[in-house]
Amino acid sequence: MTTAGELRIAFGPDAHLTVATDATRKPVEALLWGLGETLTLVTPQGTIKPWLAKDITALDPLTWRVTLRDNARFWDGSRVTAEDVAASFRRNWSTQIATDFMLSKQTQVRVVDETTLDFTTPEPTGGVPYALAYHQLIVHKGDGLVMTGAYRPVEFEIDQRLVLEPFRQHWQGPPRIKRITVTYEDDPGVRINALKAGEVDLLYGLQPDVLSQLGDDVDVQSSITNRIHYLQFNLSRPPLDDRCVREAASLAIDRQALLDDVMGGYGEAAYAFFPDNAGVESVAVQSTDVQRAAKLLDQAGWLPGADGVRYKGSQRLGFTLYSFPQRAEMTRLAHSIRDQLRRVGYDITVEQVPNIGVRTAGRDFDAAMRSINTLISGDPYFLLAITLSQAGRENTGGYFNPEVERLLSDLKQERDAIRRQELSGQIQEEVRDGVPNVYLLVAPLITAARRGKLKGPNPSPFTQYFISTELSVS
Repeated sequence: MTTAGELRIAFGPDAHLTVATDATRKPVEALLWGLGETLTLVTPQGTIKPWLAKDITALDPLTWRVTLRDNARFWDGSRVTAEDVAASFRRNWSTQIATDFMLSKQTQVRVVDETTLDFTTPEPTGGVPYALAYHQLIVHKGDGLVMTGAYRPVEFEIDQRLVLEPFRQHWQGPPRIKRITVTYEDDPGVRINALKAGEVDLLYGLQPDVLSQLGDDVDVQSSITNRIHYLQFNLSRPPLDDRCVREAASLAIDRQALLDDVMGGYGEAAYAFFPDNAGVESVAVQSTDVQRAAKLLDQAGWLPGADGVRYKGSQRLGFTLYSFPQRAEMTRLAHSIRDQLRRVGYDITVEQVPNIGVRTAGRDFDAAMRSINTLISGDPYFLLAITLSQAGRENTGGYFNPEVERLLSDLKQERDAIRRQELSGQIQEEVRDGVPNVYLLVAPLITAARRGKLKGPNPSPFTQYFISTELSVS
């Protein structure tokens, strides 16, 4: 394999630059830029396959045996051993906030020999091979600055600049690009001008409204990701504690119009928990029907007032919808939702806040714009549990359903792949009537490169992987 050429990438607010895997930084970005690797990998088709692991086998309902690749090495040239992996997992469990939700911190890791270790969970956990692909479980040494990825950093300034060179001892052989430079620029116009001037080769994570500025000598590629934009309700706050109000709002939102008006047609309208092409059971639980929305509100006693806003007695059908700036389209989507719902009698105030997670913590909100990578580990359990279980950290709207809790417990334990999909579908069906969230859009990943520069496979819909060993340049 020949290593040649340089790739210069510019990106904006939708991504980050990190190299370490400690608690203060986002290890997903170490996967994004080709620095880190996990034991397993999610394929573009949504299946799981070994990565740093050579094989994963269930020994019994609690224990999974992992066999490592014989030729995997860290950047310092040392071999990746079972002792290294066990120590890496212990550090990740102690520093990363969400690992326990994917793979219990009570899991016992036993080194069998130099390339073999056993993971014994405190309760049956059927999704262990998927959990091992979770970005907070990157294999590393020490403080997280020594990993195993195909590219290693030679210059780094957090969220500003990252320069990568090939790790020539990588287990798949030397990667194909001689040098990769990644830089951050907040202003999309500056990024576009840099591409036109030949100062960068590729723009990562573009918004559709800037594409007309690119010119004819640019290859634009848009991929459907597994990221869903959705609207979250606080189920304990009037008027959204009324299920009819939530259902009518879902019915009155024209998702295709949102897609066309805000996203220029890029991405997909979402009517389910998961994108249709994600390789998992996806149940269409929502739809658009404005007339039915109005009828539901009428039947529930929410009647139009003289100002066009509906009232139930003295209660006004109004609430505040919070949005956030980190994804450029979210506040524009919020304003479009406000305008659409106004036509059926809702009075909505849109407010942008610096951090949506902080604003919704403690359940002191009405409704919020949210966005999540639905299949970050390739397994439906993650999204369903984190957004719908009583203990889920993204379930800040307070949804609770005992049957969903039971089905989630069954899903967590189930090892059979077909049965896991069946249970996932049952959970989605069970949640349908509660309408804790309204699914809006499947986000696109849009890149633009100088014509003929980039070679290799299309970007994976699992946007945590972008720089790979297969990627090459002219």
